[in-house]
Amino acid sequence: MAAFKNEQRRLKLHGRDFTFISYEAQEENVRRQQVAIAASWYLVQSCNRWPAIPIEPGQPEAELDAKLTEWLAERVTS
Repeated sequence: MAAFKNEQRRLKLHGRDFTFISYEAQEENVRRQQVAIAASWYLVQSCNRWPAIPIEPGQPEAELDAKLTEWLAERVTS
């Protein structure tokens, strides 16, 4: 099995820069009381991260950027 490779996408919206990073799925760990998390893109700013959209393998970059921009536009005001 190939190791997961994190990716980054940088987008600009309303004159502001935003960085998204992909994170691999996390399996459930009952002992640590952690729920399973699907592989997803996260918005990363000021040492914080927020889950954005799930990763779709083989998704074209233009489609990914459009979905991330749509997600941002719903949450960010100018």
